[in-house]
Amino acid sequence: MWMQSEAWTSSLEKIRHLHRGRNVPGARAEFNRTLEVLRKDAAGGSDAEQDMARRQIRGLNGLWDNLERINGHNLDTMWVE
Repeated sequence: MWMQSEAWTSSLEKIRHLHRGRNVPGARAEFNRTLEVLRKDAAGGSDAEQDMARRQIRGLNGLWDNLERINGHNLDTMWVE
C-alpha cells in the first residue's frame, strides 16, 4: 500500500497543476502508471485494499474527465511525452 499512496499523491499533484492550466510534461504517462499500480492493488491484497484501490481508480478517472470537460478538449492530445 505504501507505493500506492506515493503514486496517488504524485498523480494528484500533477492533476492539480493541470487544473491550474500549467503544462505538465508526462502527466498522462504518470496518470497511466498510477492507474496501473492501483489496478495491481485491486487485483490482490485484502478485500479492504482492493476496495480502496477501486475507489481511487474511479476517483482518478473522474478527475481526468472533469479536467477535460473544464478545458473543453481531450487532454491526451495536449501533452507530448
